[in-house]
Amino acid sequence: MVYLNVYDTIFEYLEEIGIVNDVFEHAEEILEPVLDSMKINELRNDLIIEFSIFTYSYKNKLLIEFLSKNLYPKLNEEEKKEFDLIRESKRFNLKFDKKDKTGKLDTHGKELYDVYFTDIDKNETKLVSSSTALDELKFDLNARLIKSPRDNSKYMIIGGIFDKKTFEALSMLASLNLAKKL
Repeated sequence: MVYLNVYDTIFEYLEEIGIVNDVFEHAEEILEPVLDSMKINELRNDLIIEFSIFTYSYKNKLLIEFLSKNLYPKLNEEEKKEFDLIRESKRFNLKFDKKDKTGKLDTHGKELYDVYFTDIDKNETKLVSSSTALDELKFDLNARLIKSPRDNSKYMIIGGIFDKKTFEALSMLASLNLAKKL
């Protein structure tokens, strides 16, 4: 998973407009079983913000739409690029194929790999740049991919990595939660 600097700005903005606690409660209510099983707590905020951006409703708009209109104009150029990557991102159902060492290190000094997946729904190859041990996951996964800012032929994962059935269940819960609020 990659951490984007714009996440900090999004958190600050959500605090400024007074909804950061509501956003966290929304995500924690739906993601509770997943959050409880997470071994790495530092990824918790990434998971919550990625999930909430696409499932939380504020002023009758999904949070991504609200932020696009109200926060985006205030962002610096680097943050706008990252925000655009998030806005244009999609979730994919992926099956692991193989991984290759790149000989490069990520920002934390961990070995970077090119990880090859097959998009289960379209039977297309997705090349993901990652230092996470994605090959150790023993299930078909569902992940949100953004285009790599450094290499447009590769993707990076943001937010939660789930198995396909778990993500379908979480999506259904989020939809039901959203319907209750409308």
